[in-house]
Amino acid sequence: MANVLPGRFASSRWSCARQRGGPIKPAAWQSRPLTTTHFLKGQAMVPDDLSPNARLALRALACASERNLEGFRTCCAPDIVLDFPFHPNGAQTHYGVDEMIREFSVEKVFETFRIDPQEVLDCGDKIIIEGRSHGTYRSGRPPYGNHYIFIMACKDGKVTHWKEFYNPLEALKQNYGKPRPEKQAGA
Repeated sequence: MANVLPGRFASSRWSCARQRGGPIKPAAWQSRPLTTTHFLKGQAMVPDDLSPNARLALRALACASERNLEGFRTCCAPDIVLDFPFHPNGAQTHYGVDEMIREFSVEKVFETFRIDPQEVLDCGDKIIIEGRSHGTYRSGRPPYGNHYIFIMACKDGKVTHWKEFYNPLEALKQNYGKPRPEKQAGA
């Protein structure tokens, strides 16, 4: 696909700085460049050469964002690992797709919630997605928004590791991780 957006929203190529085992030698990164795909207001600018792993990671993120948890299950390995390195309650790790689905479905305080991908970095079996969340609460509290970085490992057509970084300061502003009346009432 040709670049259809000017400036920073145009599809571009980058070299991968690291790979398993250390820095990539120049010959390796020249033959396997990192693809950057930008998103603008939910309209994906996806080049034809986006890898199956990048498409899988974007599909998994869309299913999680839409709370399509059974669709999400089809994207993930049964033994997937979910990491929240900077959770407001301390680092958390969850094991298995069923535990991950429970973790994602527990947050029922939102009337609406979505994560819009902003940029995708495709490193073969590692996919990095930058995204922004937008949510409205059932209780009428001010809207929730946050900035995310997802690092996903893919193998054999499944996401095997999901590492989610988000701004804990934004989460703490919304009392994320603390008891809330609407959460206790089952809203």
